[in-house]
Amino acid sequence: MPRNKIGGKKSKRSKNSNDSVNVVIPKKADFGEGEVEYAKISKMLGDGRVSLVMIERTNETRIGVIRGSLYKKVFMGPGDLVLVGIRDYDEKTCDIIHRYTQEGIHELLKCGDINDKQVNVGDLHQVSSEEDSDEEDEVAPQPNRNYDFNIDDI
Repeated sequence: MPRNKIGGKKSKRSKNSNDSVNVVIPKKADFGEGEVEYAKISKMLGDGRVSLVMIERTNETRIGVIRGSLYKKVFMGPGDLVLVGIRDYDEKTCDIIHRYTQEGIHELLKCGDINDKQVNVGDLHQVSSEEDSDEEDEVAPQPNRNYDFNIDDI
């Protein structure tokens, strides 16, 4: 019987992994017009359902259903950007097709599919400048608490 020269169970399990291949980020243009839209998760409802705020349709809230291939495999939370499929027969619900990572969001911003104001990606851009660091170094003034009392009077 040959010796095990390349590692154990975990290395053999990941031998067919395609980590080095560039992942294609699905975009709205890849699907038909009106079938998919971008949305932001506002609240997790449980049982594979989330509350979504549609990006292009302002102030519209829908219930999103996480599809089976993403359920319990791709973890989602409030504030995540997702691609949803609109149902023709139901106006209140839609299906979540893909969750975007930070790199995917930046790719969408470069292409012009979404803009900063729609997504609120200010927390994603972790830019540190000298002005910000100077403001953080300043200490807020403490109130002057000079109490005039004698310890013997207590």
